[in-house]
Amino acid sequence: MSAIRRAEKKYTQRLPDNILKRNWGIITIIAAFIILCLILVEAAGLQLIFSDGAGYYSYLPAVFIDHDISMKTLFEETKNIAMDYLNRGPIDESVSVHPNSYTTGVAIMQVPFFLCAHLIAILTNMWPADGISWPYQVSVFIAQVFYACLGLAFTYKLLQKYYDKNIALFATTSIAFATGLIFYSAFGGSFSHAFSFSAIALFLYSSVYAHEQGKLVYHLLAGMLLGLVTCCRVINIVFVLFYVLYGVETWETVKKKVLDKKVYLQFFAGFLGFILVFSIQMAYWKYAYGGWLVNSYVGATFSWSKPHVLEVLISAGRGLFIWHPIFIIAAIGIPYVKEHMNTAKFGLYFSVLAYVYVTSAWDCWWYGSSFGQRTFTDSLSVAALFIAAASTHFLECSLKKRRLIRGITLSAAVIVLIVYNVGFAIANQEGMYQHEDINSYSYSEFYQVHDMWARNIGTITNRHLFSGRIGERRDVNLKYIPHFDSGIETEEGHLSRSAEFLCFGPYVWVDPGTYQISVYYSTDEVQEGLSSVGTVTVNAGNDTRTIEQISLPMNETLVEFEIQFDKKTDLTQVVIFAETAGVLLRGYSVTRVG
Repeated sequence: MSAIRRAEKKYTQRLPDNILKRNWGIITIIAAFIILCLILVEAAGLQLIFSDGAGYYSYLPAVFIDHDISMKTLFEETKNIAMDYLNRGPIDESVSVHPNSYTTGVAIMQVPFFLCAHLIAILTNMWPADGISWPYQVSVFIAQVFYACLGLAFTYKLLQKYYDKNIALFATTSIAFATGLIFYSAFGGSFSHAFSFSAIALFLYSSVYAHEQGKLVYHLLAGMLLGLVTCCRVINIVFVLFYVLYGVETWETVKKKVLDKKVYLQFFAGFLGFILVFSIQMAYWKYAYGGWLVNSYVGATFSWSKPHVLEVLISAGRGLFIWHPIFIIAAIGIPYVKEHMNTAKFGLYFSVLAYVYVTSAWDCWWYGSSFGQRTFTDSLSVAALFIAAASTHFLECSLKKRRLIRGITLSAAVIVLIVYNVGFAIANQEGMYQHEDINSYSYSEFYQVHDMWARNIGTITNRHLFSGRIGERRDVNLKYIPHFDSGIETEEGHLSRSAEFLCFGPYVWVDPGTYQISVYYSTDEVQEGLSSVGTVTVNAGNDTRTIEQISLPMNETLVEFEIQFDKKTDLTQVVIFAETAGVLLRGYSVTRVG
């Protein structure tokens, strides 16, 4: 046997069991996840670098395009609307740095995808190499879906260590489709959650493997992954408790760990790995803020003595159990996890307690215009362990027939939750729940909107999945109502909380040529005495500039105009902006005429 062959065999023998074997169950789950993400993002459009995601992403164009980590170049140029979100005020010329409050972890994970996009933009010369054009948007989508799938794969591998294969598949499917992961993988742009989920899944798996194998190199790797987890979102450092408390079962095991010199060497290797990665973030803080450890979220306040635990868990306004009921099953499994993971139980329990406490302590406990309690998307690997424990306990029965009935019941319940969650995600993307003031909703107000969504889910889903194409839509029926109340009824279609109706787009490619744009609308329910009820605006280009704006006259039902594109243009959209309540968008058409 050749030396290369012997080395290869020796290496493969060191890998975790079954890592080289195909598992069609998890492959099917990941394939379905990718397909659903493709369907959803194609309908919503590839404008993925926005809001908080722009902050995480901005390190990449600053370093690789502007060659200016101070980010002053990035903000001075104001390249696009995404970066406008970060430019909260004029540049202070007296300072040499424009600090970025967002951490570096997401950008680190996106580097290979960004560089591929940058190379494509340069070599093809089809798109500007500006960090925001179409190849970069695609790279962000590919990156977040890749890392979400990687997180699912390692969550499944972790579950297989403690649970039956079918239970592992069931729990992995639950977190993939019945939580916020599908939303923040398809719609979430460069937000941190899909990336954090992947990093935490890898860290949990590597922690278990490091303790099982006992070798320092594996503890070094676990520490490096913890550094990456913390670079993604600093509060995720609480999962260090899982690593430190692994193997603690009784008071006797605590004393044994304290007296074992090998444990100190392992923890030192883990700490060294953590510093190797987290030093990237610390170095940026030192450069931008002047300190190695800082709170870069200026203006954020915490109520450490009175955390908003009940609001985070059960409030109508983004309560975890209300928005994502699959977590109820996870909560039921908490006391049963010790039956399968006795060596990891205290690490799991204390990590979860710390995570809930820190998450609830922030006074902006609803975390902005988010889909549910989005921070818990990061910790879905832990939720999967609890779901598996609850499912195993529920199915434990001596009678085979009874186990079958319970299995069918549990599967049916999760299928319902998956359908609910995907539809809910689409409705949220349509703007029905995204506004921040929903955090103050009562249960009756929340379920009133829920009822409106449920009665119009066909219209919402149909419009979402089939909008954004050149062609004609005459069945949109989207009415602008600024505020919902118990007296509102509609037979026309679903309501919109946003004054902006997206007629075409968002953010699609348009070939050169002349296009006729027609907007069909109704003003029957608009108060009299107005000359105009809104505008139709065409935005295009990397800076989403307005290239045409037409008024919507009162008592008319159709507005038509033509627009000329001299070259292939991306990030194009046509938006109707309603200026008064009662405007009903009935349809639109975008037709190439020359």
